[in-house]
Amino acid sequence: MNPEQYKDIRKFTKERPESQEERNQLAQDIRQQRKEYFSNRGNLNAKSEELKKQMEQKEIDLAQAREDVKSLQESLDKSKENFILKLFDFIKLRQLKEKTGVMSELQIEIASVSMLISELDQLIADKQKILSTK
Repeated sequence: MNPEQYKDIRKFTKERPESQEERNQLAQDIRQQRKEYFSNRGNLNAKSEELKKQMEQKEIDLAQAREDVKSLQESLDKSKENFILKLFDFIKLRQLKEKTGVMSELQIEIASVSMLISELDQLIADKQKILSTK
């Protein structure tokens, strides 16, 4: 702005309000509005800073939550693997028990057959003794 424009503004501001009181009131209103504006701006800046801090904290919380989820997922995967291994071991153990049960039954049968064979051998031996004494 050149100096002549300042003169026009001064002239306008002096001419526009009719009395000194109106000019003072207008100046006070302008100061009040400026004060409110800068006060609101300061509050907005403070609120903005607070929101930034909250956002940073939420980002940190989110990162922590992601880490927790990742850890839980790994734990779950490991548990699944362990479950599968335990299930496989259970199946193996069951098969071994069944085999052992079969072996036990076979051993009992073998023992009974062995007893029968020994009884038959004894009977054959007794029969031969009887036949040889005749």
